[in-house]
Amino acid sequence: MRDTSRLTRYVNGGSATDLLRSMIRAASVNPPGGERECAEVIYNKLAGLGLEVDYVEKESGRTNVVARLRGTRGKPVLLYNGHMDVVPPGNGWNRDPFGGEIIGGKLYGRGAADMKSGIASMVAAVEAIVKSGSKLGGDLVLTAVADEETGSLRGTRHLIEEGLKADMAVVSEPTDLRVEIANKGILWAEITTRGRGSHASRPHLGVNAIDKMHAIIEAIHNIRLEGWNELFDVPPPVLSVTTIQGGTKINVIPDLCKIEVDRRLLPGESPEAALSQIKAAIEGVKMRDPQIETEVKVLDEWPPMQVSPEEPIVKSLVGVVEKLTGERPKLFGKAAGTDASWLVRDAGIPTVLFGPGDPRLSHTPDENVSLDKVAEAAKVFTVLAADVLGLD
Repeated sequence: MRDTSRLTRYVNGGSATDLLRSMIRAASVNPPGGERECAEVIYNKLAGLGLEVDYVEKESGRTNVVARLRGTRGKPVLLYNGHMDVVPPGNGWNRDPFGGEIIGGKLYGRGAADMKSGIASMVAAVEAIVKSGSKLGGDLVLTAVADEETGSLRGTRHLIEEGLKADMAVVSEPTDLRVEIANKGILWAEITTRGRGSHASRPHLGVNAIDKMHAIIEAIHNIRLEGWNELFDVPPPVLSVTTIQGGTKINVIPDLCKIEVDRRLLPGESPEAALSQIKAAIEGVKMRDPQIETEVKVLDEWPPMQVSPEEPIVKSLVGVVEKLTGERPKLFGKAAGTDASWLVRDAGIPTVLFGPGDPRLSHTPDENVSLDKVAEAAKVFTVLAADVLGLD
């Protein structure tokens, strides 16, 4: 068997840094979206390495890059996936969120951790394989996708609808170089209470929608959430009321109140079951107070994901990390939703999460990534591709 770890000498950390900086400067904020400029940066890099590269769009400007490094046998197929879109920068930055500034070995910018650094590491791995002159046995497919931050309908889910296939996959989400084999799912719901407005000096003539919502919130927080999964830093399922809107003026009894609820699902839970729990809690309140008028609207759903530690891609990644670091990694789960959910559920592709970004820095001011970890991840992706696909 050939020593695949020798390929790490071809990983060019400077090249990965240059690519990441260009990607950060190609702002791809979602919403509103618009990944084309960032996609062009990646497309040009991969095309320059001799890969077969295409743009795939469901909507104009919502661009995905699909590239293939063909092997001599074409099988198996390994998919590397990462998303280009980033959340809005928000306030509190001490540096230009789209400047790509480097200080103390860290590159700063929106998307540095989540997750343009993961894409940069994957592209650096492709570059290392090409520059080494090695020929893979199976095909390596790389997808840089749009729209992950708002549901993936224009990104990974669209590629699956268009026929994306692979035998196994890695999504380069920020894991801080941890091997993660699960992610939580999401149910986002909006709950509305309707009342009747009146002058605040005569509250008995109205029905206070905010007061009615108070009872709803209390009932929701009393839902008994059962379940435990030791892979996660927060092992049980969780539910949070995250926004509230109500009232029009200080001296008017409010006739409308709305809240949004974020429910995180453990693997094995379904969005439908979580919604049923919420509706049951609301019905209990309505039985005690017939004046309450409510409406529940699902805003989005994201299924949870977990793959077996015995999946070949998991065992291969664990083995490569141990080979390169000398320490066998533990397995974890990610609290957030990821595109691995769609790859596993809708495409039937066993998928693992691994990337250089620190998840604690995702969506934060002064988001950054360690450039040493970008290079470390690139080495892992290089050796993993060679181990899984073989060298001819």
